[in-house]
Amino acid sequence: MDAADEEVIREALRELSTHYQQPVMVECCRLRNYYPAEEYHQKYLEKNPTGYCHLDPALFDAAYDLSRKEPEEK
Repeated sequence: MDAADEEVIREALRELSTHYQQPVMVECCRLRNYYPAEEYHQKYLEKNPTGYCHLDPALFDAAYDLSRKEPEEK
């Protein structure tokens, strides 16, 4: 997380907190211990469409399509 990421994250948390009466309790800090998942976990739903994750395939497709757009297109 760099400074630009941090501001986007903090703004999203501020906006989210307007929807609740109690404070939103989320830690926003740099990752200290990050390890990429093994290859068999990458694109899990594509590799295991009948796996344990019970998402409506249409929702997965919509989220996947959205994630591939440039930020200004979203």
